Amino acid sequence: MEKAHPNKVFLKTDFGETEFSVLQQRHPKKKRVPRKLTPAYECEFPISAAKYADLMSKIDDKIIPESYTLFYANLPVSRNVTDCLPDTGDDDDDEADD
Repeated sequence: MEKAHPNKVFLKTDFGETEFSVLQQRHPKKKRVPRKLTPAYECEFPISAAKYADLMSKIDDKIIPESYTLFYANLPVSRNVTDCLPDTGDDDDDEADD
């Protein structure tokens, strides 16, 4: 970045390069055209009951801020959904002690 060129980013992707590449930034005063985003899916995917219970316990323990309670409480839950990754327990804590 250079003060004389506030809308440009000068960069190198290799220490051996002698010249900087220049990225031109969008002018801040130009109006941006809003893009209409379309949902990738028609419905929300449910989470497992175990994951939901874990999230609720994290809310109760104040690990997840209270302002997010409504979002997590309204997640769809299904007893037929299994977690993609198995519960590994507290293995991470054991590795830190080694």
